[in-house]
Amino acid sequence: MLAAVCVFALTACKNDDPKEPDMPGFGMTPPPFIPSPSLPLPDPDPIPDPAPEPEEARRQTLEYFQAQLDQDNIGQPPSFLYGQIFTPDTAEAEGAAMWELWKEANTARLQESGIIDFIATGDTVIWDIPAGQRMKALLLAKGEKPANGYKLFINLHGGGRASLAESAWDSYTNTLAWEAEMKRAKLYNDAPSMYFVPRMADDRIGRWYLAPQRTAFRRVFQLGVLSGYVDPDSVYILGTSEGGYGSHRLALFMPDYFAGAGPMAAAEPLAAAENLRNIAFGLEVGETDAGFKRNEYAQLWKDELDRLQRLSPNDFEHRVDIQPGKGHGNTDFTVMTPWLKKFSRRTYPKHLSYQYRNLTPDYWMESYSSGVYYLDFRGLMHTKNANRSFDLVMEGNEIRITTQMISDGDVWGDLGIYLDPKQIDLTQPITVYIDRRISFQGMAKISRGILAESIALFGDPKRIYPAKVRVLIY
Repeated sequence: MLAAVCVFALTACKNDDPKEPDMPGFGMTPPPFIPSPSLPLPDPDPIPDPAPEPEEARRQTLEYFQAQLDQDNIGQPPSFLYGQIFTPDTAEAEGAAMWELWKEANTARLQESGIIDFIATGDTVIWDIPAGQRMKALLLAKGEKPANGYKLFINLHGGGRASLAESAWDSYTNTLAWEAEMKRAKLYNDAPSMYFVPRMADDRIGRWYLAPQRTAFRRVFQLGVLSGYVDPDSVYILGTSEGGYGSHRLALFMPDYFAGAGPMAAAEPLAAAENLRNIAFGLEVGETDAGFKRNEYAQLWKDELDRLQRLSPNDFEHRVDIQPGKGHGNTDFTVMTPWLKKFSRRTYPKHLSYQYRNLTPDYWMESYSSGVYYLDFRGLMHTKNANRSFDLVMEGNEIRITTQMISDGDVWGDLGIYLDPKQIDLTQPITVYIDRRISFQGMAKISRGILAESIALFGDPKRIYPAKVRVLIY
């Protein structure tokens, strides 16, 4: 705990694609950046509050972390942290100390989760999740734990919404589907591995991709990593039938948490395939599984992912298998996890593609991402169901972003870009192009405030960022 306390000692702080003809290419010296009065810029950062005494600073930061746990909308840390700047050579030590505070903030959450108590017994836990829901889940470990932790499979069962259910766990169909998924998890040939096999939290709602469920899956990622049982770069999501649809949507919405995704006996309509650029994606559908056009959609996904991989051979790892002679009830599910486990997560890809879109257009409450990989979307605004694509290419200290509106309406506001000192030289200026125009050029801000907000936003030891630039999307 001493390191976590020392991080707040005031004495430790120092103040110190083919190119368009009219756009400088990577490696070329761009013209001086002079903000144009006609070019919108982000609002200036607020002036930080004076720093309190070290113990009080530590207490406030700890309370900030605790207030963000299991929240969809992550707030800003105490403003004084943005005034506590440091040099790039101390970023790793500063990040490690801030992570220690995050771990302390999660002490009770980890203990209450049952992960440590139940993982060895293969028993079930019951979690309270948002909207007053409760989720049962099997926690299972197979084989001896590797030094880096187990590969974790979040395995979602079939079934779905039961409109006649009288209570949250009233559907016999969902109960049978959960029991079948637990049996499969024990039989899949993927040890050493760890499984989180949840039962649908409310049969009357019956979906895996809504906000309470997303909270549960982020929780199992964060706490699994904090427990030491889970390798943060080896987490996968898969499912069958209704669970396949859920794993498919979640892979498109939050790919940054997963090394791979494997929907089976399910296929969403083709959309936002570019979101799978940096994640391994498997799809198993029976040739005769025509319900909800599953076999037709699977073929569309195969064709599109094949096309995208031809354009980017190092990205879009995929396996779309339309199993000959198989239907919905006899698809071979055993092939998925041995394939998925070969892949590791990309946390800071140099080429990032993402459609910022509503995950739940079929529900009254919209669901837009707060951030993905190293992008912070919290400053963006949108009209109803608006969809904008972001394609980011990074080389050295130059970042080029191309955006496109995919739908009617608009998406605009502040876009944050977190900077990893292992990938970018924070001692040199950063240049960011938005749609061929220089939107930022200068030194990135480095502070404990940015460390704290990136940890709160992702809860991920591989995404602790000390620096950030903000650009305006309009």
